Amino acid sequence: MTRTLIVTLLLLAAPAGAQDKAPSDLDRYRAQSLEFRIEPGWGGGIQLYKGGVQMDPGFFGQDAEHVFGDSQEAMEKMEAYTTMRISGMALYATGLSALLVELVLLVVAPETIVDEGAGNQVKPLFWGLLAGGTVVSAAGGVLLGVSQYHLSDAVRHYNDDLYQRLKNPGQTSGFGLTLRTGF
Repeated sequence: MTRTLIVTLLLLAAPAGAQDKAPSDLDRYRAQSLEFRIEPGWGGGIQLYKGGVQMDPGFFGQDAEHVFGDSQEAMEKMEAYTTMRISGMALYATGLSALLVELVLLVVAPETIVDEGAGNQVKPLFWGLLAGGTVVSAAGGVLLGVSQYHLSDAVRHYNDDLYQRLKNPGQTSGFGLTLRTGF
């Protein structure tokens, strides 16, 4: 009877001691890795989270160092992201401005766009502003969309680097040197 009681107490105490151990590599990876979440509603969209906390690299990637600072490859991808976002917004704004100029000219000075003497035919300026503005703003939209690929690639590189750091904790990323933690 005493022997059964002792074995039972040891079996009950064993799981309690197992819970006190250090977090596993998988738990540390999950706590430090970046993940995408799609948030619905106004102001939602694709959001980045690290360990359950929302991370914001900024619209143009200006705060990328705060999010991706540990990974050189991720920072290189974020430079491409920044370039694409700035170029895309510049093109989009330029194209939209051309379309707005055309609209203003149609309202304020229609004679610059429409030739009333030739049966109300539109002048080449109308087609130039319409086609030019549409093409340039569409190109800006494409660059803005393509920039998301670079953000996704930066997250992938960051998570790969994190995995390698957790897998080989004594190895540095620069020259492949290892630091000895004990003798």
